[in-house]
Amino acid sequence: MSYPRNGWVNETPDQYLTQNEIPDQGLPQFAKHEWSDHCYPLIRNSGRTRTVWLGRFPRLLRVITCMGKEHDTDKMTTIMKFPTADAQYAALMHFWKMYGLIERPPAARKYDKVTMEEKIKAFNLHHAGKNLTEISKELGRVKSSTARILEEMKCDRVNRKYKALSKEEICRIRLMRQSGASLRTIAKKLGRTTSTIKYQVDRLKLVSRKQG
Repeated sequence: MSYPRNGWVNETPDQYLTQNEIPDQGLPQFAKHEWSDHCYPLIRNSGRTRTVWLGRFPRLLRVITCMGKEHDTDKMTTIMKFPTADAQYAALMHFWKMYGLIERPPAARKYDKVTMEEKIKAFNLHHAGKNLTEISKELGRVKSSTARILEEMKCDRVNRKYKALSKEEICRIRLMRQSGASLRTIAKKLGRTTSTIKYQVDRLKLVSRKQG
């Protein structure tokens, strides 16, 4: 009985031949940087979506992808064409992922298709006086997606960042500042820039309770 080690098959179970001791039997000789080691880490660079090894063989990766989508298991030996053990393992996992046996992570909620209930909710929140940030939090979506929803519902969004402050807004700024809210928090609540709030706070000479 023979046991595989480092990509090679030995004749005895207790002794393993090194790379230099392998007899010339017409087997393919790997360069040192391509030497297949079963102890290699499966993922060399986890910061990328694909492993470093799979990225070096785009043609083989496309073949494995097509095989998985077509549920073709007759040519599984194609995976053995990858020169390293970790690349073969990653290719096998990629095949089963394309096949459908390994569940893919669900798409983020913020990119899901917009339902009619969400459109109605956004419409009601807009007419209730909520700004874009607050509506986005209620819907669990990004601001750009929420803005498109409001455009579809024919909601006129007025950019208030560079408009004059109303008496109601000045009163809200005074109350929130005296209660200890920061300039950035007030700006987000009112949909204004921080510089506008800072100018008004300095003009009214307001000091928060935390600072006082």
